[in-house]
Amino acid sequence: MPGVSVIVPARDSASTIGRTLAGLEAQREAGDFEVLVVDDGSQDATPELARASGVVTEVVAGEGAGPARARNAGAARAGGERLAFLDSDCEPTPGWLAAGTAALDAAELVQGQVLPVPEAKLGPFDRTLWV
Repeated sequence: MPGVSVIVPARDSASTIGRTLAGLEAQREAGDFEVLVVDDGSQDATPELARASGVVTEVVAGEGAGPARARNAGAARAGGERLAFLDSDCEPTPGWLAAGTAALDAAELVQGQVLPVPEAKLGPFDRTLWV
């Protein structure tokens, strides 16, 4: 049984999921973990890219009902003692998973810092939330 199940909901994420999965491959200090990509009805190469990745344990077929339902579908298939959720347009930094699981030793829920890629252009609906 893996210590952590990383659940990645994805829909039409062919342009971003490569960076997400490469970031997961770089989690050297995280111990034993599995990666479940939940393909939520993609019309592009998202599921094929996920299956071709050496870090992905399983590609789960979602219902096309949105990221919340995709996360739930991944959680239902997860074999890990703990769950980590990562969107398919996010790139985890080295040490992300190890830091998150270590923080769970003292908390029931952990959220990491989220930063946009430097070249991302802000749109009319972008906002910043500081906690």
